[in-house]
Amino acid sequence: MDHYENDFEALMLKDTSAYYSREASNQILADSCLDYMVKSERLKINTSMQDKSEIESFSQRNFTK
Repeated sequence: MDHYENDFEALMLKDTSAYYSREASNQILADSCLDYMVKSERLKINTSMQDKSEIESFSQRNFTK
């Protein structure tokens, strides 16, 4: 479990955070505020559903921080 959390999960969370930060920055520049909010909410719902079905239960807590 330590290898998973330290070697994989920590890097995955860092990369995932950087990806969504870039995506948000790009969408803010390209879309109206309303369009950005709609896309963000849609992504949040889809990601939440995907998290529950694909991510180990002990990792889910780290995605919601």
